[in-house]
Amino acid sequence: MAKRAAKAKSDFIRIGGYPWQIVIEPGLCDEEKGLVQGETDVVHRIIKLNGDLPPHIQLQTLWHECIHAALYITGKSELMDHMQEEALVLALEYSLYPLIPEIMNRAVDL
Repeated sequence: MAKRAAKAKSDFIRIGGYPWQIVIEPGLCDEEKGLVQGETDVVHRIIKLNGDLPPHIQLQTLWHECIHAALYITGKSELMDHMQEEALVLALEYSLYPLIPEIMNRAVDL
């Protein structure tokens, strides 16, 4: 029996007050880069995540792509070239993502 291709799943998140569609797409590929973990379509407000990744990597990738979206919404991405933006996004991702569980634990105590 032939395997059917996995279908993309979809959900929404609000970033900067705007709804962004989140699409989980197995085998996510970019025309130039090939296989990727995620990508952000700022024009259509769509964040795509590679569905072949483990859930914890998908969450970290979602955080990364949300930072790209926030920079776009606030007009900051227009002030940087691609390399500068990616460097800033990575710095924020790696320094702030590990704080999320701690922040959530503190929120429960408030």
